[in-house]
Amino acid sequence: MAMSSFNELAEHVGHDVAVVTYGQRGPEVAAADNVAVECVTCAAVLLGFDNTDTPDAPPCKLAEATLSVQPPLAEAQFRRLEELIGRQPERFKDWAPSFHFNLPLTTDPNSSPAVAYAREQALPHQVEIVSYWP
Repeated sequence: MAMSSFNELAEHVGHDVAVVTYGQRGPEVAAADNVAVECVTCAAVLLGFDNTDTPDAPPCKLAEATLSVQPPLAEAQFRRLEELIGRQPERFKDWAPSFHFNLPLTTDPNSSPAVAYAREQALPHQVEIVSYWP
């Protein structure tokens, strides 16, 4: 998720930063679906833009989807997310900096019951979807 405030971006002062592309369908930078400025040190996207000038992408295959929830997260909410995803219960760590849940790939991850629950509970969260082109 891109940085959205001075303080979020300032946390990366002094870190290694790179400009990278995603969804590369050819050797030219213009053939990319997305370009981003990333903090290499933290593996965080600082700023990113989709390429609106690329032709329709060929069919892609969804590789993985992850729901990341930032604290505060109560143990009951953690357990409910596990239940909605169908995941075996894990140890709840209230000190964790974030909680990551792999979403089932059977449907659109953004329409997952777990994502709907995170929205309903107003939990700070993001969904990361990784796709690849065959």
